[in-house]
Amino acid sequence: MKLVAGFETTNEALFMKNFCENKKIKGELIPVPEQIGAGCGLAFRFENENFEKIKKILDKDHVSYKILKVLPI
Repeated sequence: MKLVAGFETTNEALFMKNFCENKKIKGELIPVPEQIGAGCGLAFRFENENFEKIKKILDKDHVSYKILKVLPI
């Protein structure tokens, strides 16, 4: 199971990638999974399985995302 973030815009996806690199949060941009649906076509899959910790970091720093969901990918 991995935590995946979906976005409205490509800029939001690229911001997430850069934000996570700067915070040393491992993950990668991937094509948006079917379970998340449409959006900009990109999603970010987090490698860390500490979902609550990641969500707190993103919310604390006001990082934008459309959806944050745990998926079996």
